[in-house]
Amino acid sequence: MKAVLMMEPGGPEVLNIGEAEVPQPRDHELLIRVAAIGMNQADIIMRSPDTPLPIKQRNRTPGMELSGEVVQVGASVSDFSVGDRVCGLSGGGACAEFCVVPSTACWPVPDDYSDHEAAALPDAVMTVWSSLYDPAAIQPGETLLIHGATSGIGIVAVMLVQALGAKVIATAGSEKKCAVLADLGVVRAINYKAEDFVDAVNKQTDGRGVDAIFDLVGGPYLDRNVAALSSWGHLVVYGMMGGAEGSLNVATLMAKNISIRGSSLFFTDRELKARKQRAAYERVWPLLSDLPKPIIDSVFPLEKTADAHRYMEQGGHIGKIIISTDGS
Repeated sequence: MKAVLMMEPGGPEVLNIGEAEVPQPRDHELLIRVAAIGMNQADIIMRSPDTPLPIKQRNRTPGMELSGEVVQVGASVSDFSVGDRVCGLSGGGACAEFCVVPSTACWPVPDDYSDHEAAALPDAVMTVWSSLYDPAAIQPGETLLIHGATSGIGIVAVMLVQALGAKVIATAGSEKKCAVLADLGVVRAINYKAEDFVDAVNKQTDGRGVDAIFDLVGGPYLDRNVAALSSWGHLVVYGMMGGAEGSLNVATLMAKNISIRGSSLFFTDRELKARKQRAAYERVWPLLSDLPKPIIDSVFPLEKTADAHRYMEQGGHIGKIIISTDGS
C-alpha cells in the first residue's frame, strides 16, 4: 500500500510517499481503508526534531485521525462489520491507504457526512468532551473562553459547547477569523493581535470574568488566563503552541479559588480513553444532525502531505486541514 513515511524527525521535507505492508488487525482492532485524514497539531509535534522523543517512540507513518471503510474486523469485535463507514483515532499510521484502529476508538460516520467532514470529528469531539465535560469544567448557562477558536478543534468546541447550553467568548488572530466566529454565534470574538483579551473579557463580563477557559497556547497565557477567570473558575490547557513555560501569580490563583488542569488524549491509557469515547458518542452524536458541519479549510492529496504540514505551520487556516487518499 501507499503510505507517508518518516525516516527521521525534521521539517516537512522528511515526509515522503513510499510502499508499506498492509497492517493486520489484532482481535480488538479494525482494518480500515482510509478515505481521509484529519491534520492535527500533534502531527507537527511528533514530526518535529525539537520534540524530546526518540525515533522509536515516533510513528514512522504519521496521522492519528481518519475516516474510511471497514475491510476487516478482529476476532473479538462485535460492534462493527465489514463495509461500515467509520471515523476514529489511531495511535498513528493514518496517512496511508490502510490503517488499523482499536474498535473502541471508532465511531460510525453520520449518514449525511462526507468522508472529509467525518475525518474532522474524532479528535475535536474527544478533546472537547474529555477536557470540558469529563470531568465537568463548564455548565449550561456559564461562559467559556476559547483560545485559537478557528482551529479544527476550536470550531467544533464553539459549536458543541453552545449546543450543550454554555455561552462562548473566543479569540482569534485576524478580523476575518473573528467574523467567522461571529457567524457561529459567539457572544464576543476578540482579535488578540488588536486588543488584550483579559481587558476584553472583563469588559464583556462586567469585571466578573469567565467561568472556564479552553486553552491551546500554554505557558505564555498562564497568568493572563488566571486574570480572565471568575472566582472558582476552571482553566483547561490542551495545547502548548506558545510554549511549555509561563509565570503564575499564585496569590491570585488562591484568592479566586481557581483550578488548573492539563488535558491530553495522547497520554490517556486505552481503557480510560475508550470509556470517554463511549460517553462522548452517547452524548454528542445525537446532537450532530442539528449542528453545523465542521468547517473544512483545505484538502491535500496524500502525496502532498508535506505541503499540508507546511500549510498548518503557517497558521492561517480556518477550520480543518484534510489529507485525502483519493487524489482530490
